[in-house]
Amino acid sequence: MNSLTLPGLGMVIDRYSIEEIPVSKLFCQALGLDPLGLIASGALIACVPQAEETQIMNALLQANFTDIQNW
Repeated sequence: MNSLTLPGLGMVIDRYSIEEIPVSKLFCQALGLDPLGLIASGALIACVPQAEETQIMNALLQANFTDIQNW
């Protein structure tokens, strides 16, 4: 359970009641990632065909995405 609180307000979220997209679940299991950690991490993880990697990366960079692969 995660708890969110503000002065005078609050809520409890049961992480196990949140539906996961099946392909996302498999992806996260394969890479050892927490699916809920992807929600607000500020990162984009994408599986793309290797032949299209450069084209997709260039399009993302032109749209002001930052490549953090080598940070």
